[in-house]
Parts: sequence; C-alpha cells; structure tokens
Amino acid sequence: MRMGFVKKLAVVVVGSMIALAGGASADDWHGSGWTATADPEVAAKTVQRMHDQLKSAYEAGDVAGVKSNVRELDGVLDALVTRTDEWATRAETRDNSVKANDLNTELAGKLASMPDGTAKGLPGLDLLSGVTALLTSLLSTLLDLVTSLLGGLPVPVPLPPLPVPPLPVAPVTP
Repeated sequence: MRMGFVKKLAVVVVGSMIALAGGASADDWHGSGWTATADPEVAAKTVQRMHDQLKSAYEAGDVAGVKSNVRELDGVLDALVTRTDEWATRAETRDNSVKANDLNTELAGKLASMPDGTAKGLPGLDLLSGVTALLTSLLSTLLDLVTSLLGGLPVPVPLPPLPVPPLPVAPVTP
C-alpha cells in the first residue's frame, strides 16, 4: 500500500516538473531555438531578460558574465534580424534589431581581448571601463528594441459608453 502511494507521488512530481519545464520554454526564445509560432511578446520578454542579465553582469564588473551574455545575445539578435514575420520586419523593429546586432558584434570584438575577472583598478575603473560607452549604448538599444516589439501590438481601444435613451415622460392628466 505504501509503495503504491510513493509511485503515484513520483508520477505527479515528474509530471509537474515536465509541465513546468515546458511552460518556461514557451515564455522565452533561445537564439536558434526560435520557432515559427513565436510572437513579438515572447521576443520582447527574451530581449528584456537578456538586457537585465547583461546589465547585472556589467554592474558587478564581471567580465566573464558580460562575455557570456553577449554570446547568448548574439544568437538571439541574429535570429531576430533574419526573421521574416510581419512584426519583425516593421521598420522600427528592424532598425533596432540591426543596430543592437551591430553594437553587440562590436562589443564582442572588444571583449575578446579582455581577461575574464572582476579586478578593480583605481576607484571607478575596472576591466570593463574601456567598453562602458559601447555597453551603455547597447543596453539602451535593447530597451528600444523591446519597446518597438511591444509597440506593434494592437492596443485595445476602450469603447465609448452606449447612449442611454431618455425615459418616456408620463402624460399629465388634469
């Protein structure tokens, strides 16, 4: 009896884990794993997540973390630039995608010559101080990309209230 309960519990736990894993991947794109069913909301969530991770690694002065995030971002931006969906080819989205991709490629080139680590030099200077302007521009462009991805979605317009007909006036009797 006890073994039957344990087996049922194991099935429920494994099933839950599979369902959770499937749900997590549906909310995010992973570079070359983007599917034909992807939409701008999912793309925006992915770019926003990657922006936040890159910013955190930069603020921590973690060169290895920045390099890792730039490599992951490279795959996502390449996939976004080559998409042919109507939402991905809108002028603003395409421009932001291409600009972010170019900045990311330039940043990757500069990071390649930097040693990994978080070493600090003089106050306010660290290993990443040489790429601060480029990284800041990339972070700003990523936010612009998120905005352009979400900006193309139809915005629900509230309907005006329907006019209510006036109440009939009761005839006055003398």
